[in-house]
Amino acid sequence: MTAAIPLSVLLPVYNVGPYLADTLDSLLNQTFADFELLAHDDGSTDNSLEILHDYAARDPRLKITTGSNQGIVKTLNQLAGAAQSDLLARIDGDDICRADRFEKQVAFLKAHPETGVLGSFVTCIDSENRPICDFTPPQHHDEIDNAHIKSGGPCIWHPAVMMRAQALKAAGGYSTDYPHTEDYALWLRMGEITRLANFPEPLVCYRLHLESVSVTKRDIQVNSAARAWKDACDRRGISPEPPSPRHAPEETEVMQKWAWWAISAGHRDTARHYAMQVFRRQPFALSSLRLLRGAWRL
Repeated sequence: MTAAIPLSVLLPVYNVGPYLADTLDSLLNQTFADFELLAHDDGSTDNSLEILHDYAARDPRLKITTGSNQGIVKTLNQLAGAAQSDLLARIDGDDICRADRFEKQVAFLKAHPETGVLGSFVTCIDSENRPICDFTPPQHHDEIDNAHIKSGGPCIWHPAVMMRAQALKAAGGYSTDYPHTEDYALWLRMGEITRLANFPEPLVCYRLHLESVSVTKRDIQVNSAARAWKDACDRRGISPEPPSPRHAPEETEVMQKWAWWAISAGHRDTARHYAMQVFRRQPFALSSLRLLRGAWRL
């Protein structure tokens, strides 16, 4: 297939009104500008669709479809099927791209035709754009694929991915069999048919907030990831040591984790913000006092 345009960007949207304008600004102001932006609003009940139409009126690269809450897997398969490019970039409606993200990922994939999936390092931010930490996952295929099996979770951040449409199709697209961990299941399948890589710079600000799927649907996500891991091991005919059991943390545990990450990364204001949130919830816990001490030592 000869692509009509160099890049198609897949943007599923559902009730991300507070963040969507920042996401769209980061996409439409990329240094690599020759792309189509395919956005599907999946029945939002906030002002997300209104924001999309406002931007589309000013930039013809943005093309909008709408539906009635079919879910992210069907939405992504629909967007991928409509794409006119051999290259597909992913982003979620609450994340932010660095201005040169597309330029660097397109150049990498042109230079490495064997690579079918390219992620990147990411900078984690919270709902108020406070920096939490950077994640620097493995860069090369064998390390990434081995980590996917060993850890039982993804080492490629979904909103940072640029991938080849043919590789996605060969892997069967996104599967509905693994709710809330469709990305990890896909990377396991794609790791069996193509090469995986991560670009060694943070190209995306990945938003962490208490309304995200990784918090609100954590139980389902953990169980789905375990099934995806088992199915991948069966396909590959391997019997590795099972990954350590994962659990669904409470909100206070989540904020405690963010605070320690921010302390390790040297983000004083973020660390103190979440240390105080934890202390207010658990003022007599020794762990809260240790966290406060760590945050105020920065």
